[in-house]
Order: sequence, then C-alpha cells, then structure tokens
Amino acid sequence: MATIKTEEGRPSAYVFTGLIFDGEITSILPKIEVLHKDLATKKWLSDQVPLGMFSIKETKGYQHIKKFILKSLNKNLLNVVDVESSGWHCFDNKWVYVHSGGTIGDTDRNIRLADKELLLQIDNHITTKEAFLESLNMLDMLEPKLTHSLLSLVLVSVITSPLMQNSLAPRFSLWLEGKSGMGKTSLSKMFTQIFEVHKLVHVYDYRKDLNKTVLNRDCVSIFDDYGVAKTKRIADLTNEKIEKLIRDIGDREPSANFTVRSEGMALFTGEKFITMPNADITSSAGRVVRVQMDNLFDKKQGSTYDPLKVEKFSWFEKSSFLSTSIADYLKWVSGKLSSNFIDHYRRDFENNRAQFEAVTDDAHSRQKDNFAHLIVALNFYLTYGLEKEFITPEECASYRVKAREVFVELLKEQLVSPLDTDVQIFMESLEELIMQEKIIVTVKGIPHMERDVLGIVDLSEKTMSLTWQPVYEIVTNHILLQSDRSDFRSDIKLGKLLKEANLIYKSNGKSTKPVSGLNGRAIQFNIDKIPNMVEAIVSMNRGRKFNNLLEEYASDTRDNERREEEKRERKDNKKELKKLKGTIFQSGNRYMDSE
Repeated sequence: MATIKTEEGRPSAYVFTGLIFDGEITSILPKIEVLHKDLATKKWLSDQVPLGMFSIKETKGYQHIKKFILKSLNKNLLNVVDVESSGWHCFDNKWVYVHSGGTIGDTDRNIRLADKELLLQIDNHITTKEAFLESLNMLDMLEPKLTHSLLSLVLVSVITSPLMQNSLAPRFSLWLEGKSGMGKTSLSKMFTQIFEVHKLVHVYDYRKDLNKTVLNRDCVSIFDDYGVAKTKRIADLTNEKIEKLIRDIGDREPSANFTVRSEGMALFTGEKFITMPNADITSSAGRVVRVQMDNLFDKKQGSTYDPLKVEKFSWFEKSSFLSTSIADYLKWVSGKLSSNFIDHYRRDFENNRAQFEAVTDDAHSRQKDNFAHLIVALNFYLTYGLEKEFITPEECASYRVKAREVFVELLKEQLVSPLDTDVQIFMESLEELIMQEKIIVTVKGIPHMERDVLGIVDLSEKTMSLTWQPVYEIVTNHILLQSDRSDFRSDIKLGKLLKEANLIYKSNGKSTKPVSGLNGRAIQFNIDKIPNMVEAIVSMNRGRKFNNLLEEYASDTRDNERREEEKRERKDNKKELKKLKGTIFQSGNRYMDSE
C-alpha cells in the first residue's frame, strides 16, 4: 500500500495493490486508489472491487483492512484521534473545530471525523473581506427582524458547545412562520447551512432521522414544513415529538430518548406555530423565538411581493458568502476560545440581558436570555470584522445599534402568545370565506346593495361585528369539509378562546351582544388585531360594482348640478343686463328733459 499526501503532509489518498492466489498461481490486480475521506465506510470496496469478497463477514473484514492501513502508515499517523461529531473539541486545553475537510485551530494531533459529509462550504474565489461584507449586506435583503434573527442564529450555533461547557448554554430554537410558497425553506438554508450537505429534514419524515439530526454539533439543523400533515394521527405524532425536541433543546439535559445533550441549534419552519394546549404553548413559547416570514417568492400576495427581493436573494444564493465568512470567523474564534472569549461573552451576555430586562418586565425570563445570546453572538461577529479591518469602528457601532433596535422590537412581539391552533384555523378560514364573499361583510359608511349581510366593519368604533351563530356554522362546516376532522370546537368554547387571545371585545362577560344592522347576537372583533383582514374587506367593499355605479351616478349628478347652476347664472346675468339697460335708458330720458 502507498500513501499520497497533501502539501501539509496529511494523507489524501491510498493506493492498494491486490493479489489473487488460487493455490498455485499469484496474479497481481490493477492498482486501486481510494480517497482518504472515502475510507470511513466500506462502500468503496464494492465500487472499486466489484468482484471482491471476504471469506469472513464483510464488516469484520473491513475492520481488518482499516487496521492494516493504520499499521502501514508512518508513526505520526498512528496517533489518530477519531471523533464522532463535527464542531468544537478541546485537546490539551486548546479548542479545535473539526469538520470533514480537516481542523481549524492550533493542534499537533491528527484528528479524524467519522462523518465525511460535513465539509464546510467555502468559495475560494471570494476574499474573506468580501464574504464578511456581503454577509452583512444580507441583513438588508428582507424584513430586518427576519434577517437579523437568522444570521444571529447561525452565529450562536457555531459556538454552542463551548458555551454549554461554560454554563452559558443557549436554550432556545427559532420558529419561522409563514404561508406556503413564501420561501421559508430556501431562505433558511441560505442563512444557516454552512456545510456542503445541508442538515435539513422534513418534520413528517424526521422520526427515523431525529436522533442523528439533533446531535449535530455547533451548527443549525432545519426541521422543515410544519403544518401540512395529511392525517390527524400524523399531526399528533409530529406535535408530540416536536414539542419534546423544543423542550430538550430548551433544557439541554439528557432524556430517555437522547443519551447525550443536543449541542447544536434548531430552526423550525411552518405555516403556523405548533399545535399544543394553551398551557403548554405558554410554557414552550419561552423556549422558542418566533419570527414571521417576509414574502420572497409568492406573487399571489401582490401587496408584499417585490421582484427586487428575489433579485437580491439570487445574488446571495449563487455565492457562499456567509459560510465562507464563517469558516474564517471560526479561525478567529479558535484563538479567542483559548484565551478570553468566554469571559468576554459572559460579561456581554449579562449586560445585554440586564438591558432587555429594563425594556420590558412582561417578557418571559427565558426570552431575555434568548435575545441576549442573539445580540452577543452578532456583536462578536462584528468585532471579528472590526479587528480584521473589514469595517470601521463607526460602521461597527451602527450595525450594533440597528441590531439592538431590531431585537428589542422582536422581543416585544414575543409577548403576544401564539394563537390556539383551532383559533388560527378558524381565523384563516373566516378570512378565506369573506374574500370569496360566502360571508358578506360590509363597511359602515360605504353604500351597498348586498343582502344576507353577516358582518359590519365600523372603522370609527374599531370593531368588526359578525352574526355569530350563522358565521360559526359556515366556517366550521368549511373546515370539516377541507380536512379529515369529524368535529370542531363548540361555538361557546371557541368564543372563550377568542377572548383569551384578545381578538374580541367582551360584553358584560359574554362573547356576543346585539348589534344594529345585524340579525341575532354578534361577536365583535377588535380590528387592531386583524388589520390585514380589515384592510382587504374595506378594499373589497370599495371595489364592488354597486359602489362603482354609485360613483358614476354621483358624478353625473354633480355634472347636472353644475349645468343647472350655469343656466341660473346665465339667466341672472341676462336679468342684470336688462336691468342695467333700463337704468341707462331712464337716465338718458331725464337728461333730455332737463335740456
């Protein structure tokens, strides 16, 4: 066996010479070259030697070959340290980041990673300065709360295990919420995936991959596309496992299903927040930072779609700016970790947490920790750029001020508890049926000729009143037809949930009240809680055909009134002229008489 080495002296490939001995004649086979990274599995045996076989079990034979390789290498390679996971490892009091392509950091050890698919995604055609600056430019491509959260999440993830070992464990996940087709998955991958092979699983396929995925160290794992389960059973199974995953990451403690603590960060994407009873939602909400997706791809949402966003996304996606920058950032971190990184991080964490404490007393204690991690991780990345002279002190300060403003605003948004799932389903279906005009809602002050009106929007009173019983029946029947459900929350229970979510006004402790213009008792929504729905209702009412006819009639009336006014003015002018002529004639006669 011969070894092919890199310029640094590390083995990059091995050349094997095979022999066949049939008892009498020895035949030499063509040489076989196997890459160092391919030796981790036995797959290369069947690829390179299709007719090769062992007289013993293949797995055992493969182990013999690995031992033979180690014995054939020089003495320096005999001291190989095998690690099971990528990310940070501490050897001889020095921190080293391990990935499939090698190590980052100062070490004399020969460290080998079992997983050969965790290669850092690095574009060698761009400089580290360009990669850093373009990574910061990514913050401006979409809504700042969204982009800052995603960038900070990956920056927290790449230092998770050192933080955990120093009692600074980040105990939260990020939940990216938005309708299907907006681009959640594509954006998540671009911002958070630093390896060539992405760490992403579909939430309804993850049962077989969960243990492996959650154990990924110092990186972000994406659990994608929550909220599209085809059956209630699958939805229930998924909810149970995701809730447990949220809690495991939130606690960072071993459990019955996980023999070791999760040492990475998790990002969930979905059309809605996880379905849980209200008590559990409140508890789990502190373990999750919820962010709304900005519309990237969905052209149907005309008011929010912007082709410039797509253009920016395409520019950033074609080059691995962020992952390339993070690779160099890890080199900087490796030196700091062995000195004062943790001390500085702890000090900044405590200072920022205290500042978030001053912003609001109502926020969950865990959430203040979560946002302290997000802002400190971003600040360290900015410090790296400052020390490398990629940005000026003034630019660094500006980015920090902006990040603080963004995260303070996002923290305040966390104070609003996620809606109960049935409430969310009801509200989405209600809006859909109103837009389809299957439920007629008018606007006070805008004329209409609609019959069977079931709702009235009063902009001055900030209410949307709906005749509750018929509206409830129409919406729930629609929900049951669109799903495999056999029942839905009762109208009384749903009314209570709407009150708990502060979506409706209370009337003497009841959910409904009589409203002028509607038949039957009505439920009254606070339109400040549903601005998009109300805006669409107002726009639809103004655009109805009857209103257009009214405008034309009003325009014709104004024209007729103007013409009548002009006639009156002409008639009056004639009278004045006649009167003036008479006055002149009389004056002339008096003059003649005086002569």
